[in-house]
Amino acid sequence: MRAIITVMVAICLSIGFAQPNIDWEQDYGSEIADECYDMIRTHENGYLLIGYQHDGREWPTGANCKVIKTDSLGNVIWNQDYAAENLDSLGGYFKCGTQTIDECYILAGTRFTTHPGIYQSYMIKIDGEGNIQWEYSIVRNGPSAFYDVVVSEDGNIYLAGSSGYLTKTDSDGNIIIDADIDIQGNGFDRILLLQDGNLLLAALNPDIILIKIDNDCDPLWTRNLQLNYGMMDIIQTSDDCFICAGYYGGEQGIENAAVKFDNRGNVVWTRNWRYRRSFEYLRSITELNDGSYILGGIGCINPNELPYTFLQRFDNNFQNQWTLSFEEFSSSPRAILANSSGSYIIAGTKTMVLEDDTENRQMWLCNTNTDTLAISISQIPALANNFEIHNVYPNPFNSTTTISFILPTLSPVSVSVYNTRGQLVDVLLDGVMPVGSHKVVWDGHNVGAGVYFLKLCDKTGGENFIYQKVTLIK
Repeated sequence: MRAIITVMVAICLSIGFAQPNIDWEQDYGSEIADECYDMIRTHENGYLLIGYQHDGREWPTGANCKVIKTDSLGNVIWNQDYAAENLDSLGGYFKCGTQTIDECYILAGTRFTTHPGIYQSYMIKIDGEGNIQWEYSIVRNGPSAFYDVVVSEDGNIYLAGSSGYLTKTDSDGNIIIDADIDIQGNGFDRILLLQDGNLLLAALNPDIILIKIDNDCDPLWTRNLQLNYGMMDIIQTSDDCFICAGYYGGEQGIENAAVKFDNRGNVVWTRNWRYRRSFEYLRSITELNDGSYILGGIGCINPNELPYTFLQRFDNNFQNQWTLSFEEFSSSPRAILANSSGSYIIAGTKTMVLEDDTENRQMWLCNTNTDTLAISISQIPALANNFEIHNVYPNPFNSTTTISFILPTLSPVSVSVYNTRGQLVDVLLDGVMPVGSHKVVWDGHNVGAGVYFLKLCDKTGGENFIYQKVTLIK
C-alpha cells in the first residue's frame, strides 16, 4: 500500500493538478436551466440543494425557487419547485438556507414582482418533506434579496442581504428588527453566528466591510477595508479569527486570494496565487476538524472554453498541500462539506455544452475522495502522531451522540462540552487513557436544543485541543 501511495504522490507533484477520485456524482438537470446556490446537510445525513430553475423566458419571468432533497448518496428523495402563487409575483430564487432545531429548514432569497423596481425579500420555513410551514415577504423599493441566514441558539432567525438590509425574526418568522445599514451601497453577502453568541455581518465585494453585532443587532465594531480583493465566502476559524476567500485583481489579472482577520477585524495576512496561466478565483472555503482548509474555485485558460473547477487543501498555516481539478465539465462549487470518512461533498452548478453548442446548467452534487490521491509521503508518519476527533455520530442529534477519538500515546485527556457563549456545559471524560481508539457518549437530555462545541484536550506536555461543533435538536 505504501508503494502505491508513493507513486500517486509523484504524479500529483509533477503535474500540479490531479484528477479527483469521484466516489459518486449526481446532476439534477432538466430541459430548463437550474442553479444551485447553497447546500445543507439534512438531519438524516443527506443533503438539501437550494437555488432556482428558469424556463428560458426573459429574466426574471419564469424563475422559480427550487429545492432538492437527497439521501447520503445523492439520490433524490423529493424535488420541489416553489412557484409564485400570487399574481403580484413573477417568480424568484432561493439564495441561502439553514437548519432549525425542530428538524425543519429556513430558506431565503427574493421574489420578483410585477411592479418595475419593486422586489420582495422572501423567506419560508419548510419541514423535512418540503411542506411550507410559513412564508413571509418584505416589500422594498429597489433590488431586495436575502443573501444569508442563520438561526441562533434561542431560535431567532437573522437574515442579511442586499443594500445593507438586516432582519431579525422570531422562530415563527415574525419580524423583530428590520434595519437598513448604510454601507455605501453594498449588500451583506454573509452573516455568521459566532462562538461568543454575537454575529458578524460581511460585505465582501467590491470592498470588504465587517460589522460585529450583538443579538439585538447593535454594532460592536466596524471595519471597512479597501484591499482590491473581491471575496466570495467567509468563515470563522477555530482560533477565533476569520478567513475570506475570493479573488485579487492585480496587474497580472484575476487570481485566487484569501485574507485572514483577527477577532477585531484587523488584517493578519493576505495571500494571492495562481496555478495556471489563466484567471482563477475561489467560491467557497471550509475549515476541517484538524484546522486545515478546503477551498473550491473555478478558472479558465481560454476565454472561448468552459471554465474548469478545482479544489485546494491548505494546512493550518495556509500552506498548499494539494490541488485537484475537474476537467471534463465546468461547475461552480457553492458549498463544500467534509465527511468523517475523509471524502468531500461538493454542491454547485454544472454547465454542459449540448450538441447544438448551447449550454445547459444543472444542480450538481459530488462525493470526491481527494485525500487518497494527494497524500504526501511526509504526512504518512504524522498520521500516527496526532490526536483527533475521528467522528461524532449522529450530528445533528436528538438526546445522545457518540464521540469517537484517537490517541497516539498514553495521554491525560479530557472531553468537555461548551455552549456558544464559551460556558462549560458538561465534562464527559477527564483522566489518563491508553493509546488507540476511544468512544464517549454525551447525553443532552438536561440541556436545551442548540449549537454546542465539543473540546478534546490532550494535556501531555501542556495543553493541545480540538473543537468539534455539534447540534442538539429536540
